[in-house]
Amino acid sequence: MLEGVLNILAWLIAGALSFSLIIVLAPVARAFRLVDVPDERKIHSSEVPLIGGVAVFIGFAATFVFAAIVLGPQNMSMPLATVMAVLAGGGLLLVTGLIDDLIDLAVSWRVFLTATAAGIFTTFAGFNELYLGDLFGFGELHLSGWECTLFVGVCVFGMVNAFNMLDGFDGILGLNLVAAFVSFHLVTGFAPSIEVLMVVGALCGYLISNLGIAQSVPRTFIGDNGSMLLGYLVAVLLLGVASGNLGTDRQIAPVTALYIVGLPLVDMVTVTLRRIANGVSPFRPGRDHFHHIVINTSAPKPVAIALITLLGATYPTVGAMMLVYDVPSPAQFWAIYGLGVLHFGVTTTVLRRQNKSVYGDRQTDSLQAAK
Repeated sequence: MLEGVLNILAWLIAGALSFSLIIVLAPVARAFRLVDVPDERKIHSSEVPLIGGVAVFIGFAATFVFAAIVLGPQNMSMPLATVMAVLAGGGLLLVTGLIDDLIDLAVSWRVFLTATAAGIFTTFAGFNELYLGDLFGFGELHLSGWECTLFVGVCVFGMVNAFNMLDGFDGILGLNLVAAFVSFHLVTGFAPSIEVLMVVGALCGYLISNLGIAQSVPRTFIGDNGSMLLGYLVAVLLLGVASGNLGTDRQIAPVTALYIVGLPLVDMVTVTLRRIANGVSPFRPGRDHFHHIVINTSAPKPVAIALITLLGATYPTVGAMMLVYDVPSPAQFWAIYGLGVLHFGVTTTVLRRQNKSVYGDRQTDSLQAAK
């Protein structure tokens, strides 16, 4: 009972801090031109501060420090050294994203700094081995040493880019993460850790601003700083609960992690493969993501947000059910692989029918030319 009350308090404090920081930092962001400026790819009509990630990070970090002091580090779900490693890597990517928001950092620098953040995590959190089980149905997979470090780097880089791609419409990234968290824990009945609740709480505080729920609060976006931070946090926390290497018991099968981030993961892979097939750089900005396709259907904004969030919650719900009913890992992997193929086929077909230029400066994109 007491643990549940403390968890709720941690969620509330993180949310209140994040919410309050947005009010304080929005004018500062405007003064330093840390704002999202409307262009041909964006549907908002005025400049919006890009400080959502900063608010989430400080809200989470400050709440963790406060809880560790009050409860004692030994009563937290994760060892203090582990959380410090998580915060150090997350802080590096937050700063990387802030620089990118200000001056459009080169892709090579983003890749290098993302790899550095992953290296900080694996080194200082002692994350040097990972058991993946019989993921593909071809035998057990156990990674250690440099193989584990490389795998963590790929996971972090993938999530950072997946969340960056998903962040293109009001509330979509935040709502998908919250929906995934709620649906997964409701189906499995697992109690979330206090650290995860802090992240979700800080994210909820940001969503009040982003969705315009409180008219007196400045509207803000999560920015590249936020999408990079959240991609990193989700990647390392999922690796932790899927391995038991972060001081907690192993709570999920490694394959289940794919379902928890199902929509951003599947859409990132789909967009990347489609762009490569059409001779377009995967890192080029475009309007060919799932949320753009939904927007182009002319559905009202609340309906579009609801549809995307519902699909985002469907993946973790399916993954949670498979976990509860102990579906073999290979079956789970090939099932989400099939969902990915279906997503690729449906979104590519709809893009062609919508007949829109999706890469900004091209009058006719290669998808249209292929018709």
